[in-house]
Amino acid sequence: MKNLKNIFLVAFFATLFGSATAQTTQIDKVIAVVGDNIILHSEMEAQYQQMIAQNQGELSPDMRCTIFDNLLLERLFLAQAMLDSVTTTPEEVDAELDRRIKYFISVFGSKEKLEEYYGKSIIELKDDFKNDIEKQLLSDKMKGKAFAGLKVSPAEVKEFYDRIPKDSIPYFNSEL
Repeated sequence: MKNLKNIFLVAFFATLFGSATAQTTQIDKVIAVVGDNIILHSEMEAQYQQMIAQNQGELSPDMRCTIFDNLLLERLFLAQAMLDSVTTTPEEVDAELDRRIKYFISVFGSKEKLEEYYGKSIIELKDDFKNDIEKQLLSDKMKGKAFAGLKVSPAEVKEFYDRIPKDSIPYFNSEL
């Protein structure tokens, strides 16, 4: 019994010491899951950093919340697109990839500068972005399908709900 107690104490202190000296570096974190799609912290931070670069560092304090909200909305449309069997063709994906690569070349000034910045060839960049572009196209198609014929703006919807007393708004179960 005494040996068991000693083994337990040694194991306890070894675990305590091991956890105290372990690195606390976080690689990435899932911040939301929508259907089968996840949103990573790094994804949100990448968009935030991109917006800082575009706006020379002048962003509103709640910009991360706005970015997160947009990512959630995009993933909701993507999940619904999967349920509704919305598809995109390889030609559409390739055309969008070409359009974006041309845009980035114009931003960087040349194809070589773009490749140097990312440390990859144009073909490798297209391979890296292909899956994301396909998901975004599916989300956009679903958004277009959902809002086809809609004659109410989001501002009008917000104004309508702002006029209703908070305790009078009906509760709807969310679907996750």
